[in-house]
Amino acid sequence: MDLINKLNETSNLNRLNTVEAALAGSPGAQTNFKGTWQGFNDSGQGLVKVNGKIYATQSIGGTSIPLGHPVILRAGRDIKNSNW
Repeated sequence: MDLINKLNETSNLNRLNTVEAALAGSPGAQTNFKGTWQGFNDSGQGLVKVNGKIYATQSIGGTSIPLGHPVILRAGRDIKNSNW
């Protein structure tokens, strides 16, 4: 594997770790992440893809949007909201 591919792989892993760290973080410490809309799951939760991983969220959008539309995932301890 060449150096550029290795750096990209490491960068992607660090971004994934950042989302997971926000979810496990302290109450009140929330972070916004850019993602894409993936629709709803069977439980009615909004699905947002961030860095290749899909998160089930509470949706706060007031209108419907197409699949793949840019959204924001707000993550913090016990918090996963998506809005557009």
